[in-house]
Amino acid sequence: MRLRVRFTETRSAQLTPSGWGLIHSDGCRFQNTGRNWSWPRYSFMQVSDDIRRIFCEACDLIGVRWTASGKHTVYVSRKADVARLDDFIGPKA
Repeated sequence: MRLRVRFTETRSAQLTPSGWGLIHSDGCRFQNTGRNWSWPRYSFMQVSDDIRRIFCEACDLIGVRWTASGKHTVYVSRKADVARLDDFIGPKA
């Protein structure tokens, strides 16, 4: 199932079927590695506070935990949350 974020009159994010283009345009899914471990992780980088907020609110709405890193970057790192985003986002075309 794909989702699209759209604004309501109050400018809060709502999820509707269609696409998570934000992660495809301003983010990526990559293999996070350490000394004895390796698993996928999502990164989303955006200088606009509003667009970053839309992404974070969309994650909140589907129950995905995110963490901020620095001023412009958001990560989704927990295995279950990465799997949940995989279900919504799908592969980059």
